[in-house]
Amino acid sequence: MSIHAIVYFQRRGLPSSAAWNQALAQLRWNVRFAPGLDVNSASGFQRAIFYGRRTGAEMYFGDVSAADVARVGPAAAKTDRQVQFSFSYELEMAFVLAASFALCALAAGIYVDPQAGKIVSQHVLRGEVNSMIARAPRLAGPEW
Repeated sequence: MSIHAIVYFQRRGLPSSAAWNQALAQLRWNVRFAPGLDVNSASGFQRAIFYGRRTGAEMYFGDVSAADVARVGPAAAKTDRQVQFSFSYELEMAFVLAASFALCALAAGIYVDPQAGKIVSQHVLRGEVNSMIARAPRLAGPEW
């Protein structure tokens, strides 16, 4: 079973995967995308490194629609782009949470947990990432 997460963000805030990796580095997290991520058109599994472990997640970029705004609320109206993540394992989730937090900080984004049907605050999101980092060597999940 896959778990999903969505980040709604401002397109101008995410010029490249290098900028996203730089945002992760500035947080002093040992998390990065593998080379080759195209933030304008990526679709499918994207490779990453989380504290020395090879992981990744499915990522699908797209524009924000009126239906997204109706579902998420007024906060989504301030954004024009979204990335949907799909993952199955703890290791993948750790990467997704870290990447999502960095993207929210970089591009005025909001993180949505569609399973819970709610926006998750950056404070809570950062706490989840820090918890995952503390358990990084023991996180379950295959490595590519």
